[in-house]
Amino acid sequence: MSNFLNDNISSSRRYSRQVLIDWINESECTHAVTLVFNQQISLKKAVKDLGGLFFRFDKEILGKKAYKQASRKRSLFFAFPEHIESNLHFHLALRLPGIADLPKVWMKWDGISKLEKHWKNITKSRGNLVSQEISSNDWAHYLTKEIKLNANLFHDIDFFLSTDFHNNDTIRLPE
Repeated sequence: MSNFLNDNISSSRRYSRQVLIDWINESECTHAVTLVFNQQISLKKAVKDLGGLFFRFDKEILGKKAYKQASRKRSLFFAFPEHIESNLHFHLALRLPGIADLPKVWMKWDGISKLEKHWKNITKSRGNLVSQEISSNDWAHYLTKEIKLNANLFHDIDFFLSTDFHNNDTIRLPE
């Protein structure tokens, strides 16, 4: 009985991970981004900084009332924390705001440089941001590599979605 249960749980986790990978790949994310703090930081503070980064960025791109914009017009990201106990950093799949409305050249260069400027301000120049265009579905597989096998994918926090930060909602981390 135990093997039957373990096999079904493992199969369910693989299926849940594949659903998440498909969701990321279908979300028109354009950039693979790694946000590094280069300092000891709690997950709670790191999540606050992540939300602050995109609040500032969306505000610069969309204007003072960016927080009132529909989520589909704001930055979209899937952020996966990694190495929470030491060298905490986030890997993201990112779609910049207003992708249909902005020139491609601006999206490739100016958008990421603006994001990097805000990241430097938030981390007091200690952090760095690494970005490249997503050219295949491999990034979604990489993002999801550390999803806990013993976790319920959609109930335990394994990743953060940009909409978690919209409307000034507070993210509650598990104790």
